[in-house]
Amino acid sequence: MPDHTPDADPAEARLALLRLVACGGPAAPRRRLLEHIPDPRAAIADAAACRDCGLSSAQLGALRGPAPDTLRHARDWLQAPRHHLIGWHDPDYPPLLRRSPAPPLALFVAGDPALLWHPAVAVVGSRAPTPGGRDNA
Repeated sequence: MPDHTPDADPAEARLALLRLVACGGPAAPRRRLLEHIPDPRAAIADAAACRDCGLSSAQLGALRGPAPDTLRHARDWLQAPRHHLIGWHDPDYPPLLRRSPAPPLALFVAGDPALLWHPAVAVVGSRAPTPGGRDNA
């Protein structure tokens, strides 16, 4: 297997991960790609590996020409203080989340990413809850 050791440009690696996130479609093939090639830059540059990991032709096309507005919005969000992007390939990706049935490819974190290692409770709900649902929450 070729060496895909990340070099010293985290901004380029982050942009490559954003391109993987933005290409849409099922996350499982993109997770497989990052398991095979942990450096997002090398991963998206390897078209054969992308196909071998199951990325669709639509996903491959989106990687070649990602939506500029989507990338710009994500980059702008990440430039704010205490905003972070943790990818599937990152050792700080929460291990329990990694074992869930359909984990996300990346996490956009507002705040301290070290808190992801602490026990937590989450409430997931609707943007338009019923009165009963709102009361229960």
